[in-house]
Amino acid sequence: MARKTWKKEDGRQKVHFSIQDPMKKPGGHSKTIYLNNFKNFYEKNKGSDLDIMLEVKDKNVSAIKCINTLEKDENIKYLEMDWAKYKYSILEKSHKNYLELRKLLKDKNSYPSLEFYNIIEESFEIEESPKDYVNSLNHVWGYFKNKATEKEKNNYFRLIKSYENGLTKGETVKNFLYKLSVKYDEKYLYKSYYFEL
Repeated sequence: MARKTWKKEDGRQKVHFSIQDPMKKPGGHSKTIYLNNFKNFYEKNKGSDLDIMLEVKDKNVSAIKCINTLEKDENIKYLEMDWAKYKYSILEKSHKNYLELRKLLKDKNSYPSLEFYNIIEESFEIEESPKDYVNSLNHVWGYFKNKATEKEKNNYFRLIKSYENGLTKGETVKNFLYKLSVKYDEKYLYKSYYFEL
C-alpha cells in the first residue's frame, strides 16, 4: 500500500529486511542475514529506489556481507578485507572451511562473493570442535609468543590446558587473548570478528 502512494518528493522509500529466527517468538530477528535470502529479496526488488535497512543482531557484519555481494566493482580485495576479519573465527569452527575459503580467494580474477559468504555462514552453524578451537587460539597466541611476559605465557598455557580438560570455557581463553591484543596494540586482531562473533 505504501508503495502505491509514495511520491518522489517523499524521498527514498525505506524497507526493513529481516529473517525470522526459528528459535525465537514471531518477530524475533535472526543473528545474521543469510545471504541467499537477501539476494532473492534484492533481485525481486531490483530497479526500485529503495533504502534497505537490515533488522538483525549483527547489523554491521551483515551490512558488509550484503554490500560486498551487491558490489558492482567485483574486486576480490573487498572479500580479502572481510576475510581478514573472519579468518580466525572460521578457523575456530572448521579448519576444512578455513582452507576452502583461502583457496577460493586465490583466484584474483574471480569474485565468488556468494560462495564465500555461504561457506562463512555454514561455518557458524558447525558445533564447536575443541581441536579446531585450540588451533585458532594457538594461531592468535602466535602474535604474542615473543612479546608476552613470562607470567602471560604461563597464564596462557594454564588456560589452554584447563580448557582442554573441560575445566575452563573457551571464552575465558579468548578474553585473555583479547586483553593481550589491546595491551600489545594488535589492531588486526582486536578489530577482527574473532572476539565478537
